[in-house]
Amino acid sequence: NIAETSITIDDVTHVIDSCHVKETRFAPSSSTSVFSTVWVSQAAAKQRTGRAGRTSPGICWRLCDHAFFEKELPTHTLCEMKRTPLEEIILQLRLLELGDHPGDFLRLAP
Repeated sequence: NIAETSITIDDVTHVIDSCHVKETRFAPSSSTSVFSTVWVSQAAAKQRTGRAGRTSPGICWRLCDHAFFEKELPTHTLCEMKRTPLEEIILQLRLLELGDHPGDFLRLAP
């Protein structure tokens, strides 16, 4: 996902976008989190396009056709709170010391 970061490498003028991303997801079969390859969202793909040619003209080579991009890819990435087990999020909030009750912080999420 380096192409989605804010890093600008001057000599990069071409980006090859596989239209896939590795994400942490919950696997109901094993009741654990897994790192799986899924389709990228349209928003993330557009962000990747912006990484090509930051300082000079550039091209993004997307490895899916336009019709698939428009019809099959989700418009936005599902937020991590909705795709990982709640226990992991609560433990992480406790480690970050974001209040006495993790529920107070979680209620702020859209």
